[in-house]
Amino acid sequence: MIREDKTLDLKKIYNHFGREPQLKKLAEECSEFLKAYLKNEEYHMNEEIGDLKVLVDQFYEEEITVQQTYRNKISRTIERIKSGYYER
Repeated sequence: MIREDKTLDLKKIYNHFGREPQLKKLAEECSEFLKAYLKNEEYHMNEEIGDLKVLVDQFYEEEITVQQTYRNKISRTIERIKSGYYER
């Protein structure tokens, strides 16, 4: 059962397995997503996106540099959109 405040669950998972094993798992899930994408397997893509979200959220909750980088990337993308850097 998922609690409303999933932050504690994400931290518990991350701390149980540790950084390096979770990085390895993240790489594995990226590979599985790519395979599903290349085969155009919608159901499997959704499954892998869910797996990736759980893993990425763990790193976001546990590593301050990930949080800072995340915010910086959003700000930079918004600025680039405003400046016309990206074409539609």
